[in-house]
Amino acid sequence: LPDRVVDAMSAPLVVLDANLRVTLANRAFYRLFAITPAQTIGERLTAIVGHWPDAAELIGFLASIEAAIGEREIEITLPEQGRRVLQLTATRVDEEQRGICEILITLDDVTERKRDQAESVSAKWRAERDKLKQSQLLAAASHELRQPMQTLGLMRAILARNLKKKEDTEALHL
Repeated sequence: LPDRVVDAMSAPLVVLDANLRVTLANRAFYRLFAITPAQTIGERLTAIVGHWPDAAELIGFLASIEAAIGEREIEITLPEQGRRVLQLTATRVDEEQRGICEILITLDDVTERKRDQAESVSAKWRAERDKLKQSQLLAAASHELRQPMQTLGLMRAILARNLKKKEDTEALHL
């Protein structure tokens, strides 16, 4: 039953022994890496993925899990999916009664989430840039509109003063 439950899970996972050899993996894991159980069970995971040109981050994560169990995000080009971002989580599973220590690694493909985050940041940046451009345009338009209005106001004041002087002069002559 446990193998069937693990196999039914949609998230890729693999179980490694103390020597980092694969003891169990589910169908999602095999699909993700485009490998078969025959190529996987009993093999060191580093040997399985080591022939990929950009598997260095994954191999680094696997090398570090002996010292510290944890999470890491890596970028890797997978055989059938292309460039992907994977969130790897390693958890030590100790069975003290039988003296077994295994490491469970779950993989979450976060490529789309990362892409959405990047697009969101980019859209926010573009919106802020557009808002700044709009503010600059409005400031320039406001200046351009105020300048003639100020000139007209000055001209009106001069004309009004000249008209008043003319009226005063005419009133004196009468």
